[in-house]
Amino acid sequence: MKKVAIITLAFNKLEEATKPYLKSLYQFTDTDMFDLILVNNGSTDETQKFIENFASDKSNIIIIENSENL
Repeated sequence: MKKVAIITLAFNKLEEATKPYLKSLYQFTDTDMFDLILVNNGSTDETQKFIENFASDKSNIIIIENSENL
C-alpha cells in the first residue's frame, strides 16, 4: 500500500488548532497510510512541548523546529 506524506505547520494556537488536528488525524486515519512532517514554526506557547510528547510514541512523525516564524 502506498503512503502519503502530510506536511503540517504549527504556530501557537495549540488548543484551538494543533491539538484537535493531531488527535483527529490519529483517531480517524490508519497510521500505516501516512508519514507526518510536523513543522513547529517558532511557536511561543506550549506547542513545542506538546508536539514532542505527542510524537514520542509514534514512528511516523518527523518534527522540524524553526527558531522563528518563517
